[in-house]
Amino acid sequence: MSSQKISHSIPLFVLILTISACNLPSNTPIAKQPVDVEPTQTAPLPDSATTIVFTPTARLATSTPAETATLTVSPTASVVTITADGGNLNVRRGPGVGYNPVSGLLKGESSTVNARDETGEWLKLSSIPKLPGKTGWVNAKTKYSLVKGDVMSLPVEKVDPPKPAYVLNCTFHPMDVYPAGLSVPPQNEKPKNKVEISPGEYEVFDSTISGGKSIASISVLEGKQRA
Repeated sequence: MSSQKISHSIPLFVLILTISACNLPSNTPIAKQPVDVEPTQTAPLPDSATTIVFTPTARLATSTPAETATLTVSPTASVVTITADGGNLNVRRGPGVGYNPVSGLLKGESSTVNARDETGEWLKLSSIPKLPGKTGWVNAKTKYSLVKGDVMSLPVEKVDPPKPAYVLNCTFHPMDVYPAGLSVPPQNEKPKNKVEISPGEYEVFDSTISGGKSIASISVLEGKQRA
């Protein structure tokens, strides 16, 4: 009986050892997946692969336009000259025959001009040729006036009005005054014997004497009366 128990116990012991061997730890180490890295999933490629090229866009620097300097150009008057062409020209104190003559622009003489009256008929000389540094006005519309340049580009200069001048006939004969071509009645026809005249140099003739000589040379000035 005793031997039977031993023989039956051996297979049972072998079975227990076999089962225990299945639960024994293996000698091969097992690699663990790091927990801070997500597994990479490979997406399937499309049937027809398309290559997409990304072109980087250059960002242009935006510059602030520099301030543009504005140049103000003042209009420049052209050079204007006047020449006494074929005769002499009177140079007067102001722009008109009512002003005193101060000199003359002789035949062939020229001068630059720096101003005009409102109409452009009278021009102001920059300097009188015979009187350097002094100025005067010349009529630009006579047959002896040769003007070059743009007269209307000159500045307008205003002058006080002239004072009237007169010639008085104190005789009983009518008198002719040249070169004004003026006839002055005798004194018995007052007040007609007092006639306004432009300042200047004149010769007086007796109208009753045909072809007679000058009986007087007179100089008439602004604001004066000459008998």
